[in-house]
Amino acid sequence: MKAHGEITIEWRGARLVVKAFGAFNPEGVIVAGTIINEEINSAPFARFTRFEQLSDETMSSADGFAHVKQNYLNSFKCGCAAIAVVSERHSGMLSHMFAELCMRDDFQVFSSVTSAEQWLSEFEESES
Repeated sequence: MKAHGEITIEWRGARLVVKAFGAFNPEGVIVAGTIINEEINSAPFARFTRFEQLSDETMSSADGFAHVKQNYLNSFKCGCAAIAVVSERHSGMLSHMFAELCMRDDFQVFSSVTSAEQWLSEFEESES
């Protein structure tokens, strides 16, 4: 099946910024996860934070979300200090989908970019 969904990635210092657009099928999530993992593996940082912003149209199936969760866990294994996920429209549903991750001190879902960036900056300051 053809992969659906699109991401952009950039580094802002030691912060990985991922923006997701559109509906993702499981194949699209796997492709995006591979791109993110390659970026992390080639980064010059031993520790980093991850900021992920989802457009209002960004969704996936339960299978797709299972792959997303594994990608988040992989980020932690690779030195990620904290992950902030922002979805203005779907933050409640994402908190439910990632309830196990939300119990961690280093993972949070937000409905506001500003709140997410402030929260992540606390982890970045503690790394300095």
